[in-house]
Amino acid sequence: MDENPHTQDRLGHNVAILHKEVELYKTIFDNIAEGIVIASLRTGFLVFANKSFCRLFNYIPGEIPGLHFTGLHPAHFMEMAGEAFGAPEKTLRNVPCLKKNNELFYADVSDSKITFMDEECKLATFVDVTERKNVEELLHRLNTELTETKNKLETEQEIFGQFLKLSPALIYFKDEKLRAKKLSGNFETLLGIPTQNMLGKINSELFPPEFARNMDADDLKVLKEHKTVEVQEEFNGKYYSTLKFPIELGDKTRYIAGFSFDITDKVLALKKLKDSEAKFRKLFEDDLTGDLIIDTNGIIKDCNASFLDIFGYSSKDEIIGQSIAVLHNSTNELQMILSSLNSHKQLRNYETIRTRKDGSLIHIIENITGDYDEKNELVQIKAYIFDINERKLAEQRQELYGKVLRILNRSHNLDSMVNDILAEIKQFTAFDSVGIRLKNGDDYPYYSHLGFSADFVSNGNFICSFCEKEGHIKHNIDGSPLLDCLCGSVISGTPVEGLPGFTIKGSFFINNFKAYSGILADKVPGFRPCCIDTGYQSLLLVPLRINNSIAGLLQLNSWHEGKIQPGFVAFFEEVSSAIEIAFARLEYRDKLEEAKSQAEMNEERWKFALEGANDGVWDWNLQTNEVFFSKQWKKMLGFEEWEIANNLGEWEKRVHPDDLQQCISDIQMHISGKWPVYSNIHRLLCKDGTFKWILDRGKIMKYSPDGKPLRMIGTHTDLTDRKKFENELLVAKEEAENREKQLQQLNVTKDKIFSIIAHDLRNPFNIILGYSELLNDIVDNCDAERAKRYVETISRSAQNTLSLLDNLLNWAKSQTGQINFNPQPLGLKPLLFEVFGIVNPMAQSKNISLSYSFPPELNVFADIDMLKTILRNLLSNALKFTPNEGKVAVSAKNTRDWVEISIADNGVGMEKNIIEKLFTLEKNAIRAGTSQEKGSGLGLLLCKEFVERHGGEIWVESAVGLGSNFKFTLPVKV
Repeated sequence: MDENPHTQDRLGHNVAILHKEVELYKTIFDNIAEGIVIASLRTGFLVFANKSFCRLFNYIPGEIPGLHFTGLHPAHFMEMAGEAFGAPEKTLRNVPCLKKNNELFYADVSDSKITFMDEECKLATFVDVTERKNVEELLHRLNTELTETKNKLETEQEIFGQFLKLSPALIYFKDEKLRAKKLSGNFETLLGIPTQNMLGKINSELFPPEFARNMDADDLKVLKEHKTVEVQEEFNGKYYSTLKFPIELGDKTRYIAGFSFDITDKVLALKKLKDSEAKFRKLFEDDLTGDLIIDTNGIIKDCNASFLDIFGYSSKDEIIGQSIAVLHNSTNELQMILSSLNSHKQLRNYETIRTRKDGSLIHIIENITGDYDEKNELVQIKAYIFDINERKLAEQRQELYGKVLRILNRSHNLDSMVNDILAEIKQFTAFDSVGIRLKNGDDYPYYSHLGFSADFVSNGNFICSFCEKEGHIKHNIDGSPLLDCLCGSVISGTPVEGLPGFTIKGSFFINNFKAYSGILADKVPGFRPCCIDTGYQSLLLVPLRINNSIAGLLQLNSWHEGKIQPGFVAFFEEVSSAIEIAFARLEYRDKLEEAKSQAEMNEERWKFALEGANDGVWDWNLQTNEVFFSKQWKKMLGFEEWEIANNLGEWEKRVHPDDLQQCISDIQMHISGKWPVYSNIHRLLCKDGTFKWILDRGKIMKYSPDGKPLRMIGTHTDLTDRKKFENELLVAKEEAENREKQLQQLNVTKDKIFSIIAHDLRNPFNIILGYSELLNDIVDNCDAERAKRYVETISRSAQNTLSLLDNLLNWAKSQTGQINFNPQPLGLKPLLFEVFGIVNPMAQSKNISLSYSFPPELNVFADIDMLKTILRNLLSNALKFTPNEGKVAVSAKNTRDWVEISIADNGVGMEKNIIEKLFTLEKNAIRAGTSQEKGSGLGLLLCKEFVERHGGEIWVESAVGLGSNFKFTLPVKV
């Protein structure tokens, strides 16, 4: 060791300098802005870091040793960080780093290898570049958006240029001085000037003066009012629809834009349509059918004069714009109609009830169709209405009258009978209350009623006037009770002079009670507003007569106005006549009961001494079964007195076997005490082998002390003549009922003919007339395709009408016995081919194949005209209900003396309830075909009558979806 003092001084000096340099570097190292860290390459742990690094990562210096470098970065950066840690010197940009609190930031990281404390290490510097990275990302995004916007703008400019060049509409843009700035290419065609030469020009420089002035006015209106203007213009013989609107930049309109469309074809078509509509309007207004047009919301759009007449409106203003609900009684009915029409199902011959303006109900038949747009969506509803109210009311009145008669015939209890009749009347009329008053002393209380409240019946119980002081009924000079109110006028048979509403038969009716209250109070002494106070508006009072004197009245009350229609009063006067019969029977029954009671009281006194009245007497000893039969009893049966022994067996063996058990049963009912007397009608065998009807009556006349019956006495009355008379009456009744049925059938026939003439015949002629006028309109235009369609429609309607007329005439002749019947041997094949020729156009229109299968030599014995009618109607019916591309086949075979002919199709088939009504005039059996072909139902009815005229039968075999097979038989020979 060098111990030279100078050497030691130099060494000490150098050490001091070295310490200062170390302090200096440490100060620089700790205060430099970059974060510096040293990590062992061998272990990856940090061995040293400056203050900037600690601040950057939120660590304190004491936490650095033992911290691994992987704790400085997120997991997704670990693979790249591991590769970089052992690699040569390099700089990484935007490295994701994690602070102690797991907050993410970005840094540029530079590293180099160094030797620190004799160990190979990595020295890394971290510069926080988070803000810079955010700015770079923002700039990149803005640059990308700018590029996309530029590309989009260029594309839109190109599209706009092509749009202006190729647009079928005339498009223009003008500035605020009305100078053209941009124009579509078709302006060159319109004006014959290059588009470039039109730019910057005003309207007067491009268009005729008048046209230009109109354009200026419209343009200025857009500028001043800042609103869109729509105009229709005519230029050079063409029509244009123009839409002009402002384009605002800032708070001021800078440009005007416009679109003009050529609507020449549309305008001309509308003019032509208006001409056609005028013709259709005339058909619409002149139609005798009630025509109605409704929108899909159920609002009435239009109607014709016939509709106004049917529903009681005086002008269209009263009904147009109203909801269809004013006519409908059911809120669900409109939804049902809409549902059907939306499914393209039209309603044919739809029978329903509607409401008139005055609130009364009316029966109608409707045919309801829909109008559809190009998308096949429903746009409006059309209804064609036929008034069948009078016919329906007549049918219903006849039905009610029949019910009343049936009640009178079958009922034995008067109270029950009257209540049943009132219930039928209340249901039929839809009146709120009905009742019957009958005379009871000097008063006329309610005998029976339905619907009247207890208070009303109590308050209106007395028709007579009463003295206030004495409480006695007032009487007229002749001693009759003084009657008040309208009921009293009807019952007394003295109509109020000058008061409308009384009929010739003494009935009274009113449809607006409240409006007449003042008149009634003046004209009717003692008038009490009982009905008015209760709210009744419609009232009918019909007198009831017994033995030609008024004994009471039938009363109908309703809270609604206008319930009493024409014919209503006269009908109920007829009903009252039937009710009068019931009360006459009541009076007769009372007298009969009184007489019967008197006879029973005298029965023992006279000991059934009825021989003088030709009645037989019998006396039965119930202990010995010995029976004494009087001489008249035996003579009644044709026997001498000695020919019949006096014992019960003689009677039993002569009672008809069918009557014996009932006789014994009735006798036991009396013996047991359940019946006061014994009575039975039965047949007894006479000596000549015939039977006589006997009324057998008897009563126990003697009992033992313990109540056991000992003796029974009775009589025999010969009812044979009465029974014969009753049978004759029964036969007469049956004949009358048959005549009534025949009359009803004739009425149905008459109604059917009227219905066909009114609807099925008139509508085709309307179609023919309408399309004829349309055909006349288009002749000059030479529209061959439309003309062909119109001619086909006219031809088809005429053919259908001719067929219907043919059926109608044949049917009418058949009903009146005017049709000739000349059967002869006929070959079936040539006759069928002739009918094929008639129906072939209908088959071709639906592309349906017609075929036959039977021996060529097959003959029938038939009337040629009737057989043609049968084949034509059955084939037409098969074609009607067979869809397009279907099949109809005719076959025939011999079955002994008959030929069975079959006409089968693969059409829609029928339900059982339709089949049951098929050969009748039942309207529910009439259906539209698969192409909505119409029918009257006469064809099949004719077939049945003509087949049965030959002695044959006709029937059908069918099921829904499986087609139908109509079969009938004809004789082979006489």
